[in-house]
Amino acid sequence: MSRILRDELGIEVCRNWQQQAAQGGVDIIGVPGWAIEVKRAKKWLHNWWLQAAEQAARTGEKPVLLFRLDRKPWRARCCACSVGLPLHFQLEMDLMDWVSMVREEVSDAALVAGRQQGVQSLPEGFTTVSFPAQKKAGNGNL
Repeated sequence: MSRILRDELGIEVCRNWQQQAAQGGVDIIGVPGWAIEVKRAKKWLHNWWLQAAEQAARTGEKPVLLFRLDRKPWRARCCACSVGLPLHFQLEMDLMDWVSMVREEVSDAALVAGRQQGVQSLPEGFTTVSFPAQKKAGNGNL
């Protein structure tokens, strides 16, 4: 899962081996704002979401459970309020749908950080154009 997220998001993501063993922490670290729990099993267990939510509460991040049941595709489960909806229930979606949302968050955060550092980023294909200063007419108006 770490490799999938690293490849799809373009950021450094890794398993949290040390904290998992010592404290039962989140499974994957490196995705800003998200406490990621990963499960792979034959059948769904209801305590998975509770574990993801508890670990997120400890870190102050948004909980997400990435899981795969046997012979099924990877899925993501998160709280609706974590994705900007004013609701308090769980959303379940395809893993790549969740990755797309996070990619937008990471991209927006990088753009904001760049602006705060004085770096302006334009969409691909756009360039800046400078216009020469206009000379004032005799009455001081442009």
